[in-house]
Amino acid sequence: MKFSLLLINIPDAGYPAERLLAEDLEQVRTARDAGFDGVLVGQHILAHPYQFMDPLTLLARLCAEAPGMLFGTGILLLPLYHPADIAERVATLDMLCGGKFRLGVGLGYRAEEFSALGLQLRDRLGRYVESVEVIRRLWETNGPMTFEGRHFKLQQAQTSIRPAQKPRVPFWFGAHIDVAVQRTAKLIDPAAGDTWYSVPGTTLADAERQMDVFQAALQALGKPLPQELPIRRNMYVARDRQTAFREAEPGIKRIYASFGQWGNPGVSQGPHEAQPKAANVEELMNDSFFIGSPEDCVRSITRFHERLGVNHFVFRIQWPDMKQSQVLKAMELFGARVLPHVRHL
Repeated sequence: MKFSLLLINIPDAGYPAERLLAEDLEQVRTARDAGFDGVLVGQHILAHPYQFMDPLTLLARLCAEAPGMLFGTGILLLPLYHPADIAERVATLDMLCGGKFRLGVGLGYRAEEFSALGLQLRDRLGRYVESVEVIRRLWETNGPMTFEGRHFKLQQAQTSIRPAQKPRVPFWFGAHIDVAVQRTAKLIDPAAGDTWYSVPGTTLADAERQMDVFQAALQALGKPLPQELPIRRNMYVARDRQTAFREAEPGIKRIYASFGQWGNPGVSQGPHEAQPKAANVEELMNDSFFIGSPEDCVRSITRFHERLGVNHFVFRIQWPDMKQSQVLKAMELFGARVLPHVRHL
């Protein structure tokens, strides 16, 4: 079993950038010392009032703090980029972190992010699929390659910047709805380490049903189940359940209000509602999130592993307005009182 930290320290605008970086570096060191296997970084652009650092630039600095750990994007909004740029930047990052990078990718959903870059939201799927193909071929082709797509065209293109991993950096495909899960089954190459990255916000029953969808799609295509099956969950551990909910709930409700305003497909409310539906968020906290005492978290991890077969948990621990001391304490408590009971499930 592997356990990674989703580093998502996103304070409001005006928070000193040097302090934010110092806190991120401290969280990586704490995760390393607590026994986490890796660190992933998420992404949004123009996400005011929150501060999202550029993930690839940040990861280049973070991996120096913890040699030997896995690093990756969780997720990178792939349609916003040119795939040739990503192929060389990620190959560089894979070398920097000793061949332990994971390229987590997703479609994106905020129209503002696309329009600001002169792109159309309606083109995101085409750009996404073509980007995956271009990146793979640049990494895997011995010699020049030509690609003729609707969105990208490369003539006799060749890169000398190759990943340290062989055959290449694995893709983690973020997918939330059934059709996206089925598309992931078509895109992945299990032999290269590609896999489905199951997103947060689903109940165990829904996640179990989607795992069945994934496995059925793989079987129809004659593909084996990937060896690595990651899942992202929202987690917060404290000395008891009451303390955990009291410390995590305000920030969780705030960020889910933002998700609703942004039109996140994983949030049931409409995109223009100013506040989250409290009952929905509370239901998620009780049925989807891993929030509580160390014993509560051990039970949740065990239950999801046994019913889904997942073997790599990626945990978001920090929420808006949460103190750095609380985040570090939760990570240390996880390492001391949760990890020993679930490492060898």
